[in-house]
Amino acid sequence: MKRYRFRLAQVQRVRTVQEGLAAADLAAARVAEALAVANAKARAEAIAARVRPDGRTAGHALALARLVWDAELRALADVDERVRTTADTTSAARAAWTHARSRVRALELLDDRQRADHTIAADRDEAARVDDLVVGRFARAASERGEVPA
Repeated sequence: MKRYRFRLAQVQRVRTVQEGLAAADLAAARVAEALAVANAKARAEAIAARVRPDGRTAGHALALARLVWDAELRALADVDERVRTTADTTSAARAAWTHARSRVRALELLDDRQRADHTIAADRDEAARVDDLVVGRFARAASERGEVPA
């Protein structure tokens, strides 16, 4: 019997490469999301740690402090938006990787099933060859003894 060969092996290799690329995209998205979250946390901690002016601060210093405070809050809002954007990107990358993985897995299952079918057919052919060999030997032995096989 012929050696087993999966007919869709090239497709499987291409899809495996696509899965690898999707996994790399997912890893990059996770890193970007982790950096954005760390940046947002650091920014929030820096704003919380900043000394706020009290009622005894002069008018122009109070106005300047208010201006800085507003700028920091806008920056924090931008960082929070970046966190949401990277989370969405990570989610999309995860979905793409999951889809690519399922396509590869489907081909792997098909390959396993076809390999099992090939093994069963090879075993069946081998059993038929052994049966033919045994029957042939029996017939030759019977004819050498002058018996007529039934």
